[in-house]
Amino acid sequence: MVIRLLLTVYIAAVGVIAFWPVPVDQGMRIGVLRFAAFVRGNGLIGLQYEHIEFAANVLMFIPLGLLLTLALRPRLARWVPPLACCAASAMIELVQFTLLPQRFTTVSDVIANTLGGAIGWLIVSAVVRVANAKGRQAGAS
Repeated sequence: MVIRLLLTVYIAAVGVIAFWPVPVDQGMRIGVLRFAAFVRGNGLIGLQYEHIEFAANVLMFIPLGLLLTLALRPRLARWVPPLACCAASAMIELVQFTLLPQRFTTVSDVIANTLGGAIGWLIVSAVVRVANAKGRQAGAS
């Protein structure tokens, strides 16, 4: 019950971000560019705005992969979450392309979002596997 509530709240929040009429980072772009220039200027890495945006998209979709995996029956949780994350991301980009002319539609957003969802799915899957193995070990003792 709690997982489904969190999933609903999360989806609503992502919906606001994804379907806001203008890019949500519009007011932060200068700050992000300055941060990237500072990092590059100190010789740390060749950080560009696009790298930060990609990482933000990955991070934004990790909770979707986590929550979907936890909310679904185990049989469905084996394969649905990464596909659902990819489909959700493609739908977001399609809506932005067709209905939100000030938003930018990119394939890299779909890739980043899908990657984030897959990371969340893999985290839960790994934790469940470890917990199941420990449960089997405890039961065998």
